[in-house]
Amino acid sequence: MFWRITHSKPTRASNRARLTLYWQCAALSDADYTVFVHLLDASGNIVAQLDAPPRNGKYPTSIWDVGEIVKDEYDLPIPTDAARTAFACRRMYSSLTQNRLPIGDSDHLIINLGF
Repeated sequence: MFWRITHSKPTRASNRARLTLYWQCAALSDADYTVFVHLLDASGNIVAQLDAPPRNGKYPTSIWDVGEIVKDEYDLPIPTDAARTAFACRRMYSSLTQNRLPIGDSDHLIINLGF
């Protein structure tokens, strides 16, 4: 299964990072996947993390249709002592096998959030 991802630019207001992910299903799957999101500081240290199925489990990947675009939002707290620069690293994996789905040529994507 392949996923295309874009994101909306989060803000630092209230020390929270709001990520909006858009997943597009390229092939049907009978597996349900979990999204893995990390906020990293400029040194690569994890400052916040979240693992959750898309839409908090309300819309599992096993029922997505080919070509369907699914909007998926996450809200992560940014610790007050975190460096001003943070990055998001996100990916999807099978909770049963722990195998990660490819994103481009990798199993993750790092995005400069511009904090």
